[in-house]
Amino acid sequence: MIDPDQLRFRSWEVEELFATVYGEPLSPEPAARLTHRTGGWAAALQLFHLATTDLSGCDRQRAVGRLTVHSRLVRAYLTRNVLAELPADQRWFMTNTASLELMTPTLCDALLGTHDSGRILQELTERQLFTECDESGGIFRYHEVLRTHLELALLESKGEAEAKAWYLRTGRILEEAGEHRQAAHAYAKASDWAAVSRLVRHATECTVPIGNDDPLISCREWQTDPWLALALARLRAREGAFAEAERTYRAARELLDDPEFVARCESERRDLLEWLPGHPIDARQPTSWLGPLRAALCTPVPARPPVESRTPRVKFVEGMCALSAGDVDSAREDLVAAQSADDPLISISARLVISMIEVLCGTTPDSAVLNDLASSCYREGLPWLERVCRGLQELLLMREKPAEWRTDICEEMLAECDSVGDRWGAGLLTFGLALVALHWDDPKAFDRFADAAQRFEQLDAPVLVVWSRVLGLDPAAPDIATRAKQAANAARRVGLPRAEMIALGYTEDGDNARRYSLHDLVPTVHRRGDAPHAGTFPPLGIFCFGGYRLEAFGRIVDLAGLRPQARTLLHFLSMAPNTDVHREVLEDALWPGVTHEIACHRLQVAVSSVRCLLGGYGLTLLRSDESYRLSVPPDVFSDVTEFERALANAAVLTGPDTARNRVVSREYALALYTGDLLQDDGPAELVAFERQRLRNLAATAAVALAEDNLVLGDSAKADDAARRAVQLDPYQDRPWKIMIDLREKAGDTAAAERVRLDYRRVQEELGLIEN
Repeated sequence: MIDPDQLRFRSWEVEELFATVYGEPLSPEPAARLTHRTGGWAAALQLFHLATTDLSGCDRQRAVGRLTVHSRLVRAYLTRNVLAELPADQRWFMTNTASLELMTPTLCDALLGTHDSGRILQELTERQLFTECDESGGIFRYHEVLRTHLELALLESKGEAEAKAWYLRTGRILEEAGEHRQAAHAYAKASDWAAVSRLVRHATECTVPIGNDDPLISCREWQTDPWLALALARLRAREGAFAEAERTYRAARELLDDPEFVARCESERRDLLEWLPGHPIDARQPTSWLGPLRAALCTPVPARPPVESRTPRVKFVEGMCALSAGDVDSAREDLVAAQSADDPLISISARLVISMIEVLCGTTPDSAVLNDLASSCYREGLPWLERVCRGLQELLLMREKPAEWRTDICEEMLAECDSVGDRWGAGLLTFGLALVALHWDDPKAFDRFADAAQRFEQLDAPVLVVWSRVLGLDPAAPDIATRAKQAANAARRVGLPRAEMIALGYTEDGDNARRYSLHDLVPTVHRRGDAPHAGTFPPLGIFCFGGYRLEAFGRIVDLAGLRPQARTLLHFLSMAPNTDVHREVLEDALWPGVTHEIACHRLQVAVSSVRCLLGGYGLTLLRSDESYRLSVPPDVFSDVTEFERALANAAVLTGPDTARNRVVSREYALALYTGDLLQDDGPAELVAFERQRLRNLAATAAVALAEDNLVLGDSAKADDAARRAVQLDPYQDRPWKIMIDLREKAGDTAAAERVRLDYRRVQEELGLIEN
């Protein structure tokens, strides 16, 4: 019997074949390369000859360089002349055993769940169908050309998810058989990097990076097997080494000229390009689902109204975009919803970022949660995210118990990021180290923020650059005012009003300047159904009850620079933010009796001066046709808006079982009502009607609050609410009766009689009873 290997051409035979038979000589080096890339098979050599007949000698030499063992030329031959002639059961056998590099009847039977694999392997070998057998006759393998084609057929027949599961099954069977090298190959093609790492540690008794230094998968195998190359590119992407991943995708693309394989490599490679410096970013046409987040690191995106149909993936991206803009409250809401995602990358990332937000809010997450997240990352093969989890763990420990050796661990992790090419991870870890140092008043914090800003600048992430520079402002620096103005200007250019306001806080002189941390950025927006968070407000607050004030980060904005009419204009428009008010109404209220031409000019001057003041705080006056409005972002606090929202929330809660929720909402509303609307602005007609309307709402709410407290059995709170109702509107009957009944039930008849006398005087004033 002739050994199949004897049928192959050697390189010198290929050289002679082309020189004497085809009459188209090849020099020794191209002949050797052609022999390797065709496996020396006569059919493949004949196909190459036919494809290059019309080429010149030099072009034929170059064609050898472009030819790969996985070329379409060879695979077309395999499809037409080899596989197409096989019975269906043999074709099925070959396709489904392509995941095994070395085959034995036992391994094939275990993988396929059959009992006749030995017979089929022997038949394939005897027919010389690109199948080889070792000298012992027990181990078989497909020629590399055939196996690559079969792996492509496996993917096409099963689909990506099922093919991945098939490689996992193959890896487990090979590992159980002790074939660790082949098992590592199968696990890699299934992207089960945790399993590959386990086998590598078993082989070396230490942790070795997967890739060129991996003892189980040689450098040549990574560079010549297209499926392994694609797997390695995906691993590099998951490690955060985007530049190396992009290069590996390009290399993988060159190893197999199948259109679908090339398209897959190109699609995944393009997804990485946005995260590489120097690549143009278009938020309108993102190449991947993370594209909007990458764009938000260049220019913050405006907040979107909540949409229930948004998927967890979309909510995750929007939450991260909100966080990059400093809107921590909205970010938390979106990320909580994103935790339900089926994709482990999204669900784990959402949980991790929520833990980070808890830190920013001043609470310490449970360390067990972070341990679970790190373990999940390991199981899911997410080394980049696992490193972030470990980094956050160490940063939290440093925050709670600072120690030099903990800093050393973080520095080692930072060096690890740099060594693997994880530039984004290195930037974020540097930023985290800076925050922790700032928390402990460590002078190194400012150098770390500068380092983070430089790293983010190299990554084309101006939003993160601005945050690094703003939070890294050193109040003790002699040129702090100049630096703060530069940082504020940079924040304004990027579109970060929160960062701009923080920077502007350092331009103040003396002891009024304060240092801000990210905890100051946490806004509290009281949405419908929420209980109030006592003592906390968003970065910007507009207060119109009990006199006007505008606050930015807990500090009252000085309005002394505005003329009286401009200041009153701001007050009027602040009563209902984002609501248009016709210019004629404003002119009549501010300059009654003045001709339209003069009043119009004065209004324009007042608007201009208000705009100049508000520009530093992310607010503005907008004109629409003949109307003006105070335009504010959705997270700006307005006591009038919140007051009406709380009362509307209470109004939709009906029934005795919702009494406690109604009490919470109405107590919150009455806490906001600290006095009449713009009480210092006098009896202006524009304000008077609205002032009385809101006072009536507060009085009615106080009565309803007293009634609900009676239902809940809280007599003290019911009496307080009734007295508040009488103070707001003494002409209501119900609160007087509540106070009288409560005193009588308590047995205090004297107190009850005093209330009756006061109630009688009110009735006399109304003429309801005679003296």
